[in-house]
Amino acid sequence: MTLLYESYFSRAQTNSDVFVLTKKDLDEVLTHYPQIRKKILETAEERQRMVAERAKAFAKKKEEDKKREEENKLKVFFKMTAEILVRSFAYRHTLQTKPDFARLGCFSTYVLSKTKSVTPRFLYF
Repeated sequence: MTLLYESYFSRAQTNSDVFVLTKKDLDEVLTHYPQIRKKILETAEERQRMVAERAKAFAKKKEEDKKREEENKLKVFFKMTAEILVRSFAYRHTLQTKPDFARLGCFSTYVLSKTKSVTPRFLYF
């Protein structure tokens, strides 16, 4: 079991007595009361398990979030790459079939509408 030292501050509204129980004194008292010692140890172990489970769940969620973020980055990258390829194909095709559109700086993707992946629209560069 790990010992953690924490400081607490409080202010009493009336007179009060303050008692200090050291670990040495607690161990001495608990030798006379084994059932209480057992209960204290069970409670401490249960709380340590709960803390470990929370830490594990948090680490798992953080790992899943990181993986999801990487997947999203790849999706955006591939979407942009696909869009660039579609535009370059459409531009080359338009240059070959309708050079007037290419000279105007815009061209139609009506040719690609047959693939059902691109709807007819004008693309500007």
